[in-house]
Amino acid sequence: MEMQYRSRVSGEDVPIPPNCFLVEESKNGEARIIPMNEAVRFTLQELTDDAAGDECVFSFARNGVSLSTLRSGFAKACEAAGITYGSKQTGGIVWHDLRHTFATRLREKGNQSLEIMDLMGHKSLAMVKTYAHQTPAAAQRAVDSLPQPISEILDFTDEMRAC
Repeated sequence: MEMQYRSRVSGEDVPIPPNCFLVEESKNGEARIIPMNEAVRFTLQELTDDAAGDECVFSFARNGVSLSTLRSGFAKACEAAGITYGSKQTGGIVWHDLRHTFATRLREKGNQSLEIMDLMGHKSLAMVKTYAHQTPAAAQRAVDSLPQPISEILDFTDEMRAC
């Protein structure tokens, strides 16, 4: 049986299910429980092996991470990958664009809009459309999912129309 963690957020006891982490204050000011896949769980576990129980995973004091180091690191990663960086550059990307990639990949893997909305932390399905873009591969899978003809195709000749 996996251990279920609990945390106090705004005076309330919040259960944290296995394979999830808690964001105490999201962009909209609310706490959110986020599920993790194995790769995220492994990486966060490695980052927190030597952390105190109440210590933030990412902080400048702990591991040199700040908003400016994230931005500069992302710019360097884009450069190393040959990807144009910056919102003022034609075709350039910024950190926030990774949210679009996440939502689009969820949709491409067949996840439903409500699941994507929940994982993105959106309050409406309209936002899913803004972030989760259609891809040619997903469109092809959608068409391929339609049933194949199961009956005989009839050729209506002039004799048959005379009835």
